[in-house]
Amino acid sequence: MQLERQTAKARWLRADIQPNAPASDREKTEKRPQSHFVEPYRFEAPDRAELMQTLQTNGLGDEPGRRLFVAALEFEIGNFLQAAAEAPQPDPPKPQAAPAALERIGQAAAALAGLLEAIDDKAREPLTEALARSDRYGRGYDQRYLRQVQNELRLLEVACTLPSPAEPTAPSPDEELSTSFLASLAETYRECFEVQPTSTKTGPFNRVARKILALTGLPVRLEQKLLKAALGH
Repeated sequence: MQLERQTAKARWLRADIQPNAPASDREKTEKRPQSHFVEPYRFEAPDRAELMQTLQTNGLGDEPGRRLFVAALEFEIGNFLQAAAEAPQPDPPKPQAAPAALERIGQAAAALAGLLEAIDDKAREPLTEALARSDRYGRGYDQRYLRQVQNELRLLEVACTLPSPAEPTAPSPDEELSTSFLASLAETYRECFEVQPTSTKTGPFNRVARKILALTGLPVRLEQKLLKAALGH
């Protein structure tokens, strides 16, 4: 559905990127209240060219209109990134308990270390002698070796009881932030191209949104229910 006239936002955007805009529009732009500055996202030249080509392929606007859309989009993305950075972060995942197999190994290591610690030096001598006889390289074994074995067994016991680190997970895109971004994107699309966006999967708005997310990697959920909510359907 074509819009019959430009809204105030469209006039402000055009004045913002066109230095030769009428003085009356420039004055309105200068007086536009701003609560805080948001650093806009900047497209790299290849990404900008690819996005411009997508807009042209989908028959959206003329060259100035497409440049206007990309300029406005950079501010919309900046707003999203700032909102995402300020949003409450979910609690980190809890470490996972040690697997049962490791627990059994740890228990066995603890039991063997306890047995070695319990025997006296007189009982240790036959053990060290037997170790020396069975060593194919003829190495000697003494009490220090047995103490080292005990220490290694205790280390193994502790290692087997430590919880496994939690698997890192990618942040789940927030539904509210996703809907808000899609709504802002739809408004910019509507203002710049004077075309009503739709939630149709094969429609130009959906194709443009997918291209934007592919180029920027924004954590936005492009789902039908969110699109419909963003577009007020």
